[in-house]
Amino acid sequence: MEEPIYREVQKFNQPWIWIILIGLQLLFLWGIVQQVILGKPFGTNPAPDLLLIFFALFPFALIILFRNMTLTTSVEKDQVVVEFAPFTTRIISEVEISKYYIREYKPIKEYGGWGLRFGKGRAFTATGHKGLQLELSDGDRILIGTQNPEELEKAIVRMFIV
Repeated sequence: MEEPIYREVQKFNQPWIWIILIGLQLLFLWGIVQQVILGKPFGTNPAPDLLLIFFALFPFALIILFRNMTLTTSVEKDQVVVEFAPFTTRIISEVEISKYYIREYKPIKEYGGWGLRFGKGRAFTATGHKGLQLELSDGDRILIGTQNPEELEKAIVRMFIV
């Protein structure tokens, strides 16, 4: 297997995501300590102990999910591979690409946030507001978020030359 012309790996590293998720987890853990261990009801209408413990698993699962989510973009000799792990991988052949360009985008306004999104086409983003816009021959539009827009564009140019 050949080395890709370009490879970029991004993670969800926005501090606000982690503050919210860890804050939720700490709140539920405090509720468990308060109600299950100390025997004091947590809140004015406390949930049963098992339900409280079950709800505490939700933010924990989200923390694990966000910790493991990655956006990997690879430009190979004849295709662009966008892997949004653990959910999906999209392989775009060079013959499918009719136009490409670097652009700034508004993640919330255009796509409703970061991640695997639908809005003005499909978007694969993890952080930031810069991306490579691909327009495909079938009319589809795919935005790939990047922290290195110039390098990614150079790799696409090389893909078409090689």
